[in-house]
Amino acid sequence: MVFYICVKCSANYFFASVLKIHRLIQVIALLLSGVLLVLAIVFAEAKQAGRTCQNIAITIAGKAGPQLVEKGDLLERLTANTTTPILGAPLQALETRKIENIIKTNDFVRTGIAYKSWKGDLKIEILPRKPVARIIYPHHQGQYVDEDGTLLPLSDQYTARVLLVEAERLQGIKKNLREHAYGTALLALLNYIERDPFWRAQIVHMGIDEAGRIVMHTQISKQRVEFGFPEAMEEKLTKLKLFYKHIVPYKGWNTY
Repeated sequence: MVFYICVKCSANYFFASVLKIHRLIQVIALLLSGVLLVLAIVFAEAKQAGRTCQNIAITIAGKAGPQLVEKGDLLERLTANTTTPILGAPLQALETRKIENIIKTNDFVRTGIAYKSWKGDLKIEILPRKPVARIIYPHHQGQYVDEDGTLLPLSDQYTARVLLVEAERLQGIKKNLREHAYGTALLALLNYIERDPFWRAQIVHMGIDEAGRIVMHTQISKQRVEFGFPEAMEEKLTKLKLFYKHIVPYKGWNTY
């Protein structure tokens, strides 16, 4: 009986010792992993410190082809607003926040992100503003308005194919349609038309009188639609779509 107890105690002591050794190995492995990680970071930073900018890669989100934001314009803006050339400059010397601020001075840039790659590239990702209409004022060249309501200048290089809006009432708005209640309602209507494929193809021109009443002109049959004020737009356009899709094909375009 005494022998059995001693054997049992020896076995427990053995397993406890093995467990302690296993835990010690885990702690040592964890410490080594931390040291290796720190060394890797230090090595990478030391290697990065010697790198210079070899390329400026600009990516503009959206459709291919001409846009209101062009890579050449952005490069010229960067060149004009930096004291030393970016290409060939040490990567650590490049201030990405400053580069982002320069890029955002372009009226057609909504957001811009700049960062440095391990290969020595300065990467710039651009999200351009999306015009939903071109507003034309009496005796004025006009301007674009984007989906957020921001008023944008016209571009000398590219003309966006968007809804034309002739207006007198909006001349008091300086930077954004949402500065006034009427502009906010109008923006909601413009975005509704832009996001609906049927109306985006149908409505090509919109006139706004001094009172704020809207008259729309359609692509097919050149009809004049007296829409009124920009309110209850979904209800009005739903009824109008039913008219175009079900009544007009039955009665014929020349009936109206």
